[in-house]
Amino acid sequence: MLAFLATPGWAQTTISAPGLVGQPACGSGYVHNIDGSHLGLNVSVINIAGSQTIFANNISGVTYSFLRGRLGDGSSITSFPMELRVINTRTGATVRTDELGTVTSTNAVNRTTNRFDLAATTPYVAIYYADVAGLGISNPINTFCFMTGGTYTITNVSILNGSNGCFSISPLTPRDARNCLCGRPATGTVTIDSNAVSYDYSSIRDNWGCDIN
Repeated sequence: MLAFLATPGWAQTTISAPGLVGQPACGSGYVHNIDGSHLGLNVSVINIAGSQTIFANNISGVTYSFLRGRLGDGSSITSFPMELRVINTRTGATVRTDELGTVTSTNAVNRTTNRFDLAATTPYVAIYYADVAGLGISNPINTFCFMTGGTYTITNVSILNGSNGCFSISPLTPRDARNCLCGRPATGTVTIDSNAVSYDYSSIRDNWGCDIN
């Protein structure tokens, strides 16, 4: 809850969020599922000039024996093209598919994809998979949900009516509220009408599942 009494009850201001990662960022039908034993994947969800964001990931650790084991002994496949697809879960549109290389018995994939711009305050899922029969995007190795950061308009930030600002942002969806609440540390400050305002989101973050990663 914001600890700043002087702000008018219906002041309009802005609040920034650096971005949300984990199950709360997932759209309907998606699950945040990282196999840490076979993938090193990092997503940076940061603001660029308040409106653009960058997604960057490191792909490593998926071996030929791991992929062969997932297919089972009956498969004759010995070459595994690896892909990363990024989907806007608000619209369902694929925004990017990166071909990451091919895993064989003599070749591993260990690379960092190029950084690229994504829309601000938008939920995405990154799906990492082997593009072969029996695996593919419907049976991925990892899915990684995230919501990009950005700036929200807030119309009500007064603590007199119990508002912390994140439920009066526009537009307002559950993921927008989570991004506002969860895309920042549990305690800190936000700038409201040029004032640094202390907040403590600890209890409400737990209620909204912010610590599910």
